[in-house]
Amino acid sequence: MRRARRGVDATPNIWPGFTDALAGLVVVLVFLLVLFFLFEVVLSRQVTGQEQVIGTLRSQVDRLAGLLGESQEKRRQLASRLEESRQRGETLSRQLAETREELAAAKERREALEEDLAAMRKERKATKEELAAARKEQEATERELAATRERVQGARANMEVLSERVAALNARLARLERALAIEEQAKQAAEQRVSELKERVASQEERVSRQQGRIQAMAAQIRTQLLERVEELEKYRSEFFGRLREVFTDEPNIKIRGDRFVFQSEILFPSGKADLSAAGKDQLKRFVEVYEQAKGEIPEGLDMTILVEGYTDRVPIKTAQFSSNWELSAARALSVVHFLIDQGIAPKRLAAAGYGEYHPLTPGSTPQQRRQNRRIEIKITQR
Repeated sequence: MRRARRGVDATPNIWPGFTDALAGLVVVLVFLLVLFFLFEVVLSRQVTGQEQVIGTLRSQVDRLAGLLGESQEKRRQLASRLEESRQRGETLSRQLAETREELAAAKERREALEEDLAAMRKERKATKEELAAARKEQEATERELAATRERVQGARANMEVLSERVAALNARLARLERALAIEEQAKQAAEQRVSELKERVASQEERVSRQQGRIQAMAAQIRTQLLERVEELEKYRSEFFGRLREVFTDEPNIKIRGDRFVFQSEILFPSGKADLSAAGKDQLKRFVEVYEQAKGEIPEGLDMTILVEGYTDRVPIKTAQFSSNWELSAARALSVVHFLIDQGIAPKRLAAAGYGEYHPLTPGSTPQQRRQNRRIEIKITQR
């Protein structure tokens, strides 16, 4: 800009008043910046609180998913036992499907909340950038003012040049005021969005609470039904083993231990073989007779299973037919199962397992102790 040198005129000096006004404006800007930083701290704490609430919701969802998995497994077990339980399981499935839909909706809402928070962060970052630009403009203004003071003190430049610079400063101050107005609008929008987030989180917590109540009620119902079935099985098993005890009281090689009916292998199989002997078949026929007498007392809908388990001693075996005691024990258990099927017991009521030498009754190695470990055990259980 072209400057014209003039002599000292009699115009009043307005510089002190101008500097006082500029100092007051700087104080106002500092105060507004402090308010902005305080708002930013409060907003950060609120966002952190929302993230903690979301984390709590995630843990609750995981716990609900675990409970749902357990309910589904128990429902599948009950579905094969009782027709009535199957109908209740279908009802539970529908309720669980509704719960999954509600959880999916809650997840979508949470994602929407996270997007809103991300948008708020972007807006806050943009505001910070605008404030940084304003600071830079202020620093430039201060540098220009310092240069102006030096020029005024050194040469007393004409008032026209000062007026133009004052106009430029006023324009910059107007831009700062607009930036502060934008910041205030962003603050109000952020407060409104935080309020909406709180309302949404409260609604989600209420829904999760209702879902937990439903799951607890379903779990209590399932436990009650399981206890009833276990009691029915225990009652039948007690009566069945009581009759077996009466039938085999004169057989020292056949014993009842707890919930198991134990045959010593010598009375069922030749040594190292898995084919039933004639005497073994006779003993199993007596077992079948007792089962046939008690079969009519099996509670309706009770999925009872006769589990046949084979065990051997620790003496290794390796023949053309059996390469280990494990295979021998499994083959003997299967032989008993096939014989019981031939005697009329339904195959769906039977199961076989071989344990080899790994579950002995006694850890000793005397002939008598090895003999005790060679056995066939029959157990009444539920599938």
